[in-house]
Amino acid sequence: MERSRKKRKTWDPKLIEEALEDVRKNNLTPTQAARKHGIPRTTLNDKISGKGRVDARNGRRAILSKEEEASLVFYIKYRVDRGFPINKKSILSLALAIHVRGSKEAGVPPKVNRKKGFSQKWWRAFKGRNKLTLRKPSPLDRGRRDSVDGDVVKQFFTLLKSTLSDNGLSDQPHRVYNVDETGFDLDPQKKSVETFSKMGAPAVSVRKGTREHISSMECVSADGSALPPLVIFSKSYPSSAYKLEGPTNALYSTTQSGFIEGEVFVEWMKKCFCRFASQERPVLLLMDQHAAHLTANAIDTALANDVILMGLPPHTSHFLQSLDAQGGPFSKMKSTFEDVVNEMRLVRPNFFMTKSVFPKVYRVVREKSLSMSVIKTGFEKTGVFPVNESKVDSRWLTLNSQPESHDDDNEEAGAEDVDEEEPVNPFVKC
Repeated sequence: MERSRKKRKTWDPKLIEEALEDVRKNNLTPTQAARKHGIPRTTLNDKISGKGRVDARNGRRAILSKEEEASLVFYIKYRVDRGFPINKKSILSLALAIHVRGSKEAGVPPKVNRKKGFSQKWWRAFKGRNKLTLRKPSPLDRGRRDSVDGDVVKQFFTLLKSTLSDNGLSDQPHRVYNVDETGFDLDPQKKSVETFSKMGAPAVSVRKGTREHISSMECVSADGSALPPLVIFSKSYPSSAYKLEGPTNALYSTTQSGFIEGEVFVEWMKKCFCRFASQERPVLLLMDQHAAHLTANAIDTALANDVILMGLPPHTSHFLQSLDAQGGPFSKMKSTFEDVVNEMRLVRPNFFMTKSVFPKVYRVVREKSLSMSVIKTGFEKTGVFPVNESKVDSRWLTLNSQPESHDDDNEEAGAEDVDEEEPVNPFVKC
């Protein structure tokens, strides 16, 4: 017959402190102090020798310290209060980043496997400790999904107005910024060309056949100015001196995919945005819901430099993002890029765009298309600055009359019923 394991008792820290006081100041022996306060002698000896903490509890030590868990809750609230919906997957990613950072600072290996992340048991316990409730998105068909809930857009403009007013930015266009990324195909399709049909001249163009692309991140302010860009190459940098003829003060980086990543965004904030943006603080930085924009390091950098991060509602970039607005900066830049490349092909039929040539071409593209009037047009058409909600075309909106559905507070619902792909705003209540 197996013997049942006896549950270990947790002793009151105040009682242990009193026993330690008797040993240190009242000249009692550990045995006498243990008898006086009803504490096992071995337990008291462990506290005296420093082997055990006075406030230690039975069981495994928590993966996140109290300070680390408090910072995780802070990051969640920060995101939600500024219009960035957050879901279970994002919370677990933040928790892992905080744990890895703390382990690195302490010089110890992380307790959590980076690939597997935190367990479902930890997630349920964290939800319970912090009274976290996730809202399950209402189901939408494709037609409703392609539109955006009008109430969400109204909430965004309400938050935008209050943020501008509370921080004295309502009449400060040079302190309101929008940042976004776009990609450029190194082998853009040639536009239609004129040819002599009677002579039978073929309307063809030679293409390299590559699908390689380069990403660029631009940041513009409502007063029409533009900050230096960030150019992101895929996998590796060009081999030549590509920076010499590129845009002035441009930053260059590389990622495996050629798209923005969390650490690259933080580097851009430190080396570009905080340096070239208005030094009158605070400043407002509007951006989409890309995961790279809201890492723990990005939030810390924003707080340290008095930068207010604010998110656009999901699926609204095409009509609320000033850089993406019709007739705005990105549409002009894409069109100009194709024109410049095709003009070079007319002069040199075998010309192919490469990583080394891109910075030079991109500088020309920015000079031709990224004008003050184009940038201001983007902000005005979206109604972001000056704030004008009526600028939003009602064709993009739909009234969501379906009732909200909430998950139960039991453990199974908290772990299983959260849709990780389509969070709604606000997604978390703390």
